[in-house]
Amino acid sequence: MALPASEYKLTHEVGDHIIRDRIVSLTDAVLAIVMTLLVLGIVVPELSRSEAATELPKRLLELLPDVWSYAISFIILGFFGFLIMISSATLSVVIEHFSGIPSFI
Repeated sequence: MALPASEYKLTHEVGDHIIRDRIVSLTDAVLAIVMTLLVLGIVVPELSRSEAATELPKRLLELLPDVWSYAISFIILGFFGFLIMISSATLSVVIEHFSGIPSFI
């Protein structure tokens, strides 16, 4: 038995919302995993208590390139996540405008 046109449109719109929501959630998860792996790549130097006062500043300066690359990557990935969020919201407005019915996003 076929669905009436109004119910089909509603079902189709809700299905589209679920698909977009899943894609955004998957993207957020991938970005979170990438950011976690990046920060796990920064290794804390192991020093004895006697060496800590003299060697710690030098060892931390050696880590500076890793910290900078993490910070730049974090900013870029955060920007991509923000763009995905904005594009999803913009897409729902466009769909609602052109279809004449709410898209439930």
